[in-house]
Amino acid sequence: MAHNILKTLRNLLRWPTSDTDVIPTSRTGTTELDIRPAATQEEVQAIHTLLTEQVPYPNFVPLPEVLPNRHNHLHRELIGAWRDSHLIGAAFIGPAEQEAHNLVGPTAHHDAEVILRDVAMIHSLAVEPAHRRQGTALAIKHHLNTWARDHGAHLILAVPMNQASRNLNEAANYILLPPDITLIMQIKAHASAHGFPAKEGTTWALRILDQATDPPIRVGVHQPMPHANRGEHHILSVQFLN
Repeated sequence: MAHNILKTLRNLLRWPTSDTDVIPTSRTGTTELDIRPAATQEEVQAIHTLLTEQVPYPNFVPLPEVLPNRHNHLHRELIGAWRDSHLIGAAFIGPAEQEAHNLVGPTAHHDAEVILRDVAMIHSLAVEPAHRRQGTALAIKHHLNTWARDHGAHLILAVPMNQASRNLNEAANYILLPPDITLIMQIKAHASAHGFPAKEGTTWALRILDQATDPPIRVGVHQPMPHANRGEHHILSVQFLN
């Protein structure tokens, strides 16, 4: 079973990493989407309200309430999708702070810095109910891929919480890990591997944003062994994807 899972995931990795050919266009009779970071405090509040109302799951990282401090590297960012000056969708993206925060071990501090620099996390994404099934969520997803890559990320993560979200990630060419599969990130500078089990009822979704020959992070999967302690991983049983 583990061999079949790995074969499937490696096949997915052969898909193009560029999103330039797959960004959905607006439907006939509609104006194009304007997808971009919030530019004013009013837009921040509108995005905050939309995400709070439409995403019923709490975030480890709180939603920004003011314009973010922006840099050319990963930072917390609010992205909105406007049509005819009306906000119809939004997302919250940033570095994988929770994963970095949970690291343990002698290299945890350095490894956390690498994750914060190289791994993006989509914390939440939502579209107003009246504007769903029009390609808006997929357009936002592709914009997030580009934003993360432009800000130095090698890997982008998401945690789909329902079937609609899983379908979206698959449509965006993300690798959707099966249930009970632990995501492994190996920081190559120290050859230290860290395991991130999916929370009950969820799965990991991920996309490798480049195919660098010497990436700072290797991504792998680990199938839990019977009676293993949560978070306990044996490096020899990890199967890497890049």
